[in-house]
Amino acid sequence: MERLEFAQAVARIRVLEKRLLDKSNYEQLIGLNSEKEWVRWLQDRNYSSLLAAIDQGSDPEKTLNLILASEYELVKSISPEPQITTLLGLKYDYHNLMVLIKSKLGGEERADLCVQAGNLPPSVLQRDLERGALRDWPEQLSLTAVEALKQFELNRDPLEMDWIITRSQLSHMLSEVESYNSDLIKDWVLQKIDLYHLTVLLGGQRRGDPEADMDGRFVPGGRLDKAWLHRMYREPIESLIKKLAHTDFGALLKVCSNTLADGDLSTCLADQSEKLTLAKLQAASRISFGPEPLFSYLLNKEAELRNLRMILLGFQVGSSADEIMERLRMPNA
Repeated sequence: MERLEFAQAVARIRVLEKRLLDKSNYEQLIGLNSEKEWVRWLQDRNYSSLLAAIDQGSDPEKTLNLILASEYELVKSISPEPQITTLLGLKYDYHNLMVLIKSKLGGEERADLCVQAGNLPPSVLQRDLERGALRDWPEQLSLTAVEALKQFELNRDPLEMDWIITRSQLSHMLSEVESYNSDLIKDWVLQKIDLYHLTVLLGGQRRGDPEADMDGRFVPGGRLDKAWLHRMYREPIESLIKKLAHTDFGALLKVCSNTLADGDLSTCLADQSEKLTLAKLQAASRISFGPEPLFSYLLNKEAELRNLRMILLGFQVGSSADEIMERLRMPNA
């Protein structure tokens, strides 16, 4: 990607960035005392479609997914390189594949869990998967589907299938990011791989899995050396935290170490990692030429929509303002 070609697109993104919600906006929204005030607040911030869905008794989750898909289309339309959204879209392609395979194997229709922001429409994935006609898919995605289905027939282990799909997703993203000519975006992919490796390592320790199983779960790539990960597998989490104390993952692991017994490790690591990612992407605000501001905007918008989802859920179950704020991921704090 030629960086100078992004000058006009970056100018458009700067306008959109000003509309992103920040911590004070969330505090204001959560602190509103009536539904009327809440409706007016969202209307003023271009969320009329979300309000319409709520008012008509439609599924707000579906509306939020459609809003996300429209943001992807918007960024793609203003970018000099349409494939700007391909990298981020891959995570939804593989998420949708996982949902549809589990639906197929479980005999339960759960296409409602698919996200529309992928590179392939979920309806196309579902149709082709049912027909066994995957030749029009990206090669790595089709090979992943075949491997996941075959592996499940052998051992009926859904966790093994999750590893297969996640490994392929990360490997595909690492291959795709090379065309972006961006250290910042590549660092984002490498961080996702490292986080996945730490999640696999700690989860395997908790379950007591044989160390030899780790090699089949690791992804080629990432900054954490595989031999080092194997050594850490034989040591307690305190040693891992100490070894990574001076890295981004040190504080993250310390926060999440108390969730090991509860089985919430993956969720905690994902939450903490996203906060770290969004903080790092603040560097994109100083870049005038290149894909980084467009990429950063989409990740920030994703976080915003997740936060609105959490706020809606909090309102529905009667959570306090403090409880809701604690669950939010702050893209623009």
